[in-house]
Amino acid sequence: MSQEQVNLDVLLEEKDMFDFNFYHTYHSKNGWFAIIFGVAAVVAAVVTYGSVTRAYTTIYVLIGFMMLIYEPYAIYANSKRQMKLSEVLQNTLHYAINSEGVMVTTDVEVEGGENSVLLPWKQVYKVVHTKKDLFIFSNRTNAYIIPNRYTDENWKVLEKIIVRNVDDFRRKL
Repeated sequence: MSQEQVNLDVLLEEKDMFDFNFYHTYHSKNGWFAIIFGVAAVVAAVVTYGSVTRAYTTIYVLIGFMMLIYEPYAIYANSKRQMKLSEVLQNTLHYAINSEGVMVTTDVEVEGGENSVLLPWKQVYKVVHTKKDLFIFSNRTNAYIIPNRYTDENWKVLEKIIVRNVDDFRRKL
């Protein structure tokens, strides 16, 4: 039986990094806490308006603003900065995904002179497929980001490789 493999050449954009950082932030306890706290602050500002001093109302509004509006903007600015500072992310990433794992090669020489790395399936923390991207996590915070625009025509084969090699509880497809 020949080994199935999917080869992808991925050039990430700022929006791809933003999608990952946004997903990562708002699919955690801290992300949910920020949303709940922000909404509660806005509700408190509305409910207590007129019965507390303007200072309290202003504080409630500012907290709501920070949690609900500033935080997504900060995620966007951080994503933009990450892309700007990483020469590797600014260039094409070459993925070879097969039963051994995920091999990523870059045209940029990184520390130690290596320009490729293999992430074996047994070391994959989790795999998540969203409307926009495929995230292959190497640990709780880092993931390979593969936008769906690169996987659409190979999705069935890619899905089959992932299902065969990643435990059910470690994948959301």
